[in-house]
Amino acid sequence: MLVLLVGSRMGVGIGLNATAAGAGNTQSTTPTPATAPEPAPPIVLVYSKKTAALGETPNYDATVVAAKMWLNRYFRCDIITELDVEKGKLETSNYKVAILPDNAVMSAAEVKAWQKFAAGGGKILAAALTSTRNEKNSPVPMQLGDLLGVWYEQSLASGTYQQILVTQDSMLSRAGVAPAIQVQGPAYLVDPLENGTPVAVRANAEGTRSLIYPSAVVESPAGLYFGLPIFNPQVLAWPDLQQMLYQVLAYLAPAAVKADFTPVSRQELFQAFFLISTDVVSSSTADSHTQAMRVVDQIPGEVPPAASYQIFPGAYYRKAVSSFDVWTGIEGVITLPQLITDPDRQRDQGPLDNASIYMGGNGSGQEIDAGLTWDNNVGGWRPFWRNESWHNAPLDKDLYVWYPGETVRMSVAVAGPGQLRLTIVDAGPEPKKAFTTVFRAWGFGPGVRQQFKRVNAIDQVGNEGRPVQPTHARVTRAVWSEVWLLRGDVKVPFTAQRFTDMRAPTAEHFVITTPANGGPGAESIEIYGTPADIPRALVRVLYALPRPVGLLDGGCVSAAQGLPDEGQRAVEPVADVEVPVIKGFVYVRYASGLQALV
Repeated sequence: MLVLLVGSRMGVGIGLNATAAGAGNTQSTTPTPATAPEPAPPIVLVYSKKTAALGETPNYDATVVAAKMWLNRYFRCDIITELDVEKGKLETSNYKVAILPDNAVMSAAEVKAWQKFAAGGGKILAAALTSTRNEKNSPVPMQLGDLLGVWYEQSLASGTYQQILVTQDSMLSRAGVAPAIQVQGPAYLVDPLENGTPVAVRANAEGTRSLIYPSAVVESPAGLYFGLPIFNPQVLAWPDLQQMLYQVLAYLAPAAVKADFTPVSRQELFQAFFLISTDVVSSSTADSHTQAMRVVDQIPGEVPPAASYQIFPGAYYRKAVSSFDVWTGIEGVITLPQLITDPDRQRDQGPLDNASIYMGGNGSGQEIDAGLTWDNNVGGWRPFWRNESWHNAPLDKDLYVWYPGETVRMSVAVAGPGQLRLTIVDAGPEPKKAFTTVFRAWGFGPGVRQQFKRVNAIDQVGNEGRPVQPTHARVTRAVWSEVWLLRGDVKVPFTAQRFTDMRAPTAEHFVITTPANGGPGAESIEIYGTPADIPRALVRVLYALPRPVGLLDGGCVSAAQGLPDEGQRAVEPVADVEVPVIKGFVYVRYASGLQALV
């Protein structure tokens, strides 16, 4: 759900005059001077609701928010939806330039509307995957390709170019665009058609042009196609690209200009996105921000978790999984750990062991994983989600990568029928980084009996479904300070009585303790591929008590605190015992065994 002011000038709400003529107001007879209406904006940004709901273009909402914020800085501009286009809005308005930021899904009716718009002299600025899916969400040849003069081939990852070079006399050069534009990001490979002319090409830092599918910008009588996602925040953050867009729009629609150009900073672009994202996740819908939820200890009729599940092989993981009930999501706060890889398990592409911390669950048989995965290239944690395929957040180290020791609030919650929302945001009072996306999850929805989980794992490349490979990889202390299960407008603590505890391949690979000052569901988790690597030492057992122990059970104790009166009668002799050692732990022997308390 993206909050947009549809049908109004950007940033200006629509109001109604309750005392307008003809409204039946007979008491006011003083005429008011007539004022000439402000001319309609020449530029229109089109928000595709179908694309936003698709989930295959997960950064689309961020792209539209960035485009809206950026355009409103410099130009008079309307924003409408593709539904308005289908209903003929282009024909009844005075738009000169239409912007399609990454509108992948397009109906046949909308295609015809754009053909009429171009035939009437309107110019289209289209980018990335625009019109590559039909109204049934099926991939199709680019439907506006004939109009824009391009044949779409495929997408290309970041890192394939460092700049784009303007090649010849064109709309770009006539608009005063510089010959070289510094920009990096994803690319889209296209072939120009007969009515399309490449007017900018991809190049490396030295200016060597790409030899294979070099076209970065293609001009046609209908306008410009950009083979890069120009309004994606990480791409739009490049000042040279912003200046190019400003000059092109000012050239095509001079009457729309309202401010001189100064580049918008990366932080401003992020803040615009974050404010909208926060507004979205704090709404009263099924995926409302869990901090505003009502906390309860118990929900009548809760389904208890299963006693056990079969371990799925292929990784070292600790999974806490809920019952199948009408839960609507899960949320937790975690301080992120460090992955230490095994130097003997390396290959040219990187380590054979990775790490992940994620949520998700099972709905109607569909398993979903969504959270953070370790990116060895940047030494940090990057958002990901996996439904039918794997997806990552943009590789922007300033906005969408978190590092060991940082604390985040993570949630996966129902966003509507067949949809989940992943949200990851700094846990502090003034967050500077956040990521949120809605993606397709056909098995989930409001009122569905579904299961949610949280997982800490050492994953092994290409090993899913097979026995784990021996490794000395380990993940140092990850601390969940609180975890909640969500149901509608309430949340309950995700504590041991609400989850099935799964430790794969065996429990000996984990050190799991209760952190000091932790909230509901708090746990500290370390994972060791080789249990012998767990630090161990002889420690003196302070007290030996049978369960239950009242105040001690699940609480904190130190040698200086002494014991509550309850339970002291069962104290056993003090002993020296070899146990796992983590700084700050105090060990207590119970009748059921040794337990470490922070």
